Amino acid sequence: MVITFHSIDNEENKVFYKSDAKIYDSYIEFDDKTSNNTIIKLSYTTSSINIERIGDVNMKLLLLQGKITTSSYSNNMGLKFDFKVKTNELLVKENKLFANYELILDENVISSHKIWIIFN
Repeated sequence: MVITFHSIDNEENKVFYKSDAKIYDSYIEFDDKTSNNTIIKLSYTTSSINIERIGDVNMKLLLLQGKITTSSYSNNMGLKFDFKVKTNELLVKENKLFANYELILDENVISSHKIWIIFN
């Protein structure tokens, strides 16, 4: 399987890549091509998307429609912080995931994001 990953934040910064993926019982794993030595473990249901980055960058991101969740980020240079995520829109289809969400730090929205993940 090939994953097509596309994201945009604040309608400015864009990321687009394709990556070969491995399918496991409860998740899909693929290389995070935005960071060296980092993989993404992706799991989802009809109402949630869970993205976990593992490696030089570590992040846990849980997206639930209309909900605010707590997430975390750290990297190999020592940066570490928790943040909140408000999911404004979530779409889960057979071969496509979409989410529109906001990152909140210290009760302030610091950025808005849209991601598309397509399975081929």
